[in-house]
Amino acid sequence: MGGSQKLPLLIIGKFERPRCMKNIKTLPVTYKANKKAWMTGKIFEEWLRKLDRKFLLRGRSIALIVDDCSDHPLLDGLRAVRLIFLPPIMLQPCDQGIIQNLKYLYRKRVLPRFIALFDDSGSDDAHYKLTVLDAINYAAASWEKVKQETIANCFRKAGFTKVNDGEVVTTTTTSSDGPSATAETKHLSLREIAAQSEKTPFELEEDEDEDIESGKEQAIVSNNEAESAISTLRLYRQQHETSSEDLTLLNNMERRLSKIMTTAKKAVRHQVFFKPIQKDSHQM
Repeated sequence: MGGSQKLPLLIIGKFERPRCMKNIKTLPVTYKANKKAWMTGKIFEEWLRKLDRKFLLRGRSIALIVDDCSDHPLLDGLRAVRLIFLPPIMLQPCDQGIIQNLKYLYRKRVLPRFIALFDDSGSDDAHYKLTVLDAINYAAASWEKVKQETIANCFRKAGFTKVNDGEVVTTTTTSSDGPSATAETKHLSLREIAAQSEKTPFELEEDEDEDIESGKEQAIVSNNEAESAISTLRLYRQQHETSSEDLTLLNNMERRLSKIMTTAKKAVRHQVFFKPIQKDSHQM
């Protein structure tokens, strides 16, 4: 509610195995897929149970506030996460400006890529087309830029506040129809909101496997290519005004890459040293 901690984005695409992600082993988001790129009860359950295990291992308990819709089923067996379903009369905090701010920051990152197309007419147009991997990286970077104050303000705008004992309450306003309409303001705790929910478990639908997305397959980047890219990026930053933190980050990346390359070379030498000797059949 205060915006100090943000979970990685859950991004849902149409393809389970896009070509652009063939050799990708790490993503900055949680990626799922179904044929309509929609949230489903199955995806929600998989994501939520993984989140529950994560917080259970950390010894923490959280309340997760979600919309009361069919794709957000009530799940049994959760130990660290408590689901709070918002009643229809309440707007969720994400709709109060968090999603809008995320989309603004995303477009701000994508737009320069398309502007470059007009500045460099000799470039291949395919270079400027966004892949699923591009969109994921842009979205994750944009989510990191959403400020804590923005999240806190949107929760406050949705009516979520804290009382003296630390309990979270929400403020809802209802009005009567007619010429003598009156407005009534109610303060509800999260416990009361949960008690109002009539959510019942339902059977989850199975998603069909998707075909592999057509598109450019990402080539595997070698250690030498990665090392060269870091050196080029460092030189670029040094030729322009930059902070020492940027250079420190690049130096740390180069140091970690050097350790990876050293470990790989040792593994190769170990394999060569212990390679069995092949006897020539003519000498037997």
